[in-house]
Amino acid sequence: MPEYYTVYNNVCIGEAKMDHVVVGNNGVFIVLDRSVKGVVHCDEYEKRWTIDKTGRQGGSYTSSMGNPLNQLKWQIHTLAKYLKDNGINIWIDGCVFFSNADSDLVNKPSGCFDSDREVVSFIMNYSPKKNINPQMINRVKDHLAV
Repeated sequence: MPEYYTVYNNVCIGEAKMDHVVVGNNGVFIVLDRSVKGVVHCDEYEKRWTIDKTGRQGGSYTSSMGNPLNQLKWQIHTLAKYLKDNGINIWIDGCVFFSNADSDLVNKPSGCFDSDREVVSFIMNYSPKKNINPQMINRVKDHLAV
């Protein structure tokens, strides 16, 4: 990320553990990191996603994971409430990053990325719905730095 963004790793707010929170002049973003290996069959409306994998000895098998978009929504809600409770009313967005190079997303929904370049582009090209003043961004940073 360019230097005018601040990245906080392993942010805990109540029960929510956020992999990365990125704060910049265009907003606040949660990046949920999933290191999944295999072919991930995505469906933003399903509770569980299936993963086709190849075992160490070459055998194929299927596993599943909870829909990470649902977890991301919960984390966004949790962080937004925490900030609002501290007098900061700011829109928060986010994305899911499949960081394992051996993952392949099928039917990749909006908000899911499998390259760090896509994540950076999503954040840097994000247009906030309303202007964000620098004082508000500094207040967010103060609360996350604790």
